[in-house]
Amino acid sequence: MSPNARRARGRRHRPSPDARAMRRHRTTSSPDDPDVLCRDADRARELGEHDRAVRLYHRALRTLKSPPGSAPPSPRVSSVYARVASCERAMGRLASAIEALERSVRWDDGRPGGWMALGEARLEARRFEGAVEAFEAFCERCDGSELERGRRMSRVARSMASGEGLGRGAEEEPRRREEVPEERDDAGRDARGDDRASWCAAMMK
Repeated sequence: MSPNARRARGRRHRPSPDARAMRRHRTTSSPDDPDVLCRDADRARELGEHDRAVRLYHRALRTLKSPPGSAPPSPRVSSVYARVASCERAMGRLASAIEALERSVRWDDGRPGGWMALGEARLEARRFEGAVEAFEAFCERCDGSELERGRRMSRVARSMASGEGLGRGAEEEPRRREEVPEERDDAGRDARGDDRASWCAAMMK
């Protein structure tokens, strides 16, 4: 084989730069590499393994926040906290979801979507004043096309904070406390239905 042919054959079998970089990444990445952890967490979240995903996200966050001088703003840290919140909500842990969303906007307070998600979570938790604050922050940062949505949600939260959005359930609560336990349970279920209906009606205004 001629020297030129050997050189050409060597070039054909030489790994590409991307392949070499991926190989170096696999051999040098640590178990706490945030990219690897977040990728595994995203996969777990897609499979519905929300509790495992939360653990992996928190491991990634410990690494992301560990370098000296690490402090907000950091859209990357904010994004991971937002994903933690989505998993917590999927598991019905609303208080933990709100805490994660509050951390998310603290690390990147310029992202409108984070404020909207926080407002919706606080509204669901009946933290109406906090919801109003989050929706107003959304309005200050969103595009013009989203402004009316933020204003509408803020009106809903204000209405519910004043008691107007609570419907018949709030007015009849004192009487329900005097009912026998069986009647109180039935009335509580009815009240929750009324509250949800009133809330949905307010959302459509």
